[in-house]
Amino acid sequence: MLFGKKTPEETASQEAAQEAGKPGGKGHATRTRKEAEAAQRRPLVPIPSKEDKARQRAEQAKAQERMNLALQNGDERYLPARDKGPVRRYIRDWIDSRTMAAEFFIVIAVLALVILWTSSKSKIGPYVILAAYILILLCVVETIGRTLKLRHDVKVKFGEVPRGTSWYAVGRMMQMRRTRLPKPQVKRRQYPE
Repeated sequence: MLFGKKTPEETASQEAAQEAGKPGGKGHATRTRKEAEAAQRRPLVPIPSKEDKARQRAEQAKAQERMNLALQNGDERYLPARDKGPVRRYIRDWIDSRTMAAEFFIVIAVLALVILWTSSKSKIGPYVILAAYILILLCVVETIGRTLKLRHDVKVKFGEVPRGTSWYAVGRMMQMRRTRLPKPQVKRRQYPE
C-alpha cells in the first residue's frame, strides 16, 4: 500500500480472496465514495405532497377557528399559550372586574387631538394639553399601583408570581374592555375570590 492507495496487485489479491470465500472477506466490493454519498443524499426538509399540504392547511384552519372561539367564550383548552392557566385567568378576572382610567386613555387622547386640530387658534389649546398630561400621569400612577396590588394578590393566592405577570396585566389594563381578548368573563365589580 503506497500513500493510502492500493496497488493493482493488492486489489487483485483481495478480489480473489473474496471470490474464493476465504475468512475475512466481506463477500462484496467496497462502495466508492461517490456511491456512498449518493445513498446518503436526501433533502434536509422533506417535500410534502399536495395532499399533505391540504391536510395541514385544514388542520391549521380548524385550530385557528377553535382558538378564536376560545378567545370569545374563554374556553381554557384552546386559548393561546400566553392566556392559559389559572394565574392568567385570575389576572383577567381581576382586571375585568374593575374600571380603570387607562382603558379610556386612547379615546380621550384621540378626542384631545381632534380638539387641538379644530381649535388651533382658540385659547382652549393649552388647557387641552394640560388635561392630556394629567390623564397620562393618572394612567401611569394608576397602572403602577394596580399592578403592584395585583402582584400581591397573585402571590397570596398562588404562592408565587410567574414571569410576565405584570406586563400581561398592564397590556390588558390599557385595552378598552370591549376590545379585550379573551373576552371578559366577569361583570364589573364582580371581584374574583
